[in-house]
Amino acid sequence: MQKKKFTKLCKIITWFKKLFLASNLQMSDTQEIHNYPFDSIINFKKSGHSFSYKIIKEGTYPNKSLLAYTLPPNKYRIPDDYMVETTWGRSNNRCVVQCFINYIDNKPVFQIWFGKCFEHVVSSVRSVTDVTNLFHKEYTSLKKTKTSGIYLFGLHLKTLEMAREGKRRAHILKPIDQCGNSTLTKRAMSIGKHILAEFNEKTQKLYNLEDVPALESIC
Repeated sequence: MQKKKFTKLCKIITWFKKLFLASNLQMSDTQEIHNYPFDSIINFKKSGHSFSYKIIKEGTYPNKSLLAYTLPPNKYRIPDDYMVETTWGRSNNRCVVQCFINYIDNKPVFQIWFGKCFEHVVSSVRSVTDVTNLFHKEYTSLKKTKTSGIYLFGLHLKTLEMAREGKRRAHILKPIDQCGNSTLTKRAMSIGKHILAEFNEKTQKLYNLEDVPALESIC
């Protein structure tokens, strides 16, 4: 009985190892090369495919009640007031498009502008996949440049996701002159905890183990 349990446990551990290795391989195979937001260009590489994104409008995430997502399994959040110029393909198959997302009547509208001067447009209220399929029918049916709507719009870019999330959190925090005493007290306590934790970490490296340094106050 014990042997069966041990064998089962080994199989589970082996499965988790394979999953971990596959996850690491996938992550290492994906690159976002950038100096954003100081430079608007984000280069993305994965499995022999490469895309260059020029971020024209970063966009923001609507409130949770309005926020839309791409289809499973990825379920990427869909920003509002977003505009990106996407370049992919090589030589004769090189394509450049401008992608827009705007929420109208609380629903995202997807647009792809293309052509030498971006004079043509396809639009959809259904999904990025739907508008991308329309684009491929209109423009790239004779080229080997078909790609997914997620990559075309750059909705997978972690760099933009983190930038939007950081600004959203900063927007949520009220200025000090608009905060009550309880909020100010909570913030002060939070800062104090972070400083104390950092103090305790640093003292272990800078003092003898027999010393007992104490942080008496924070000015």
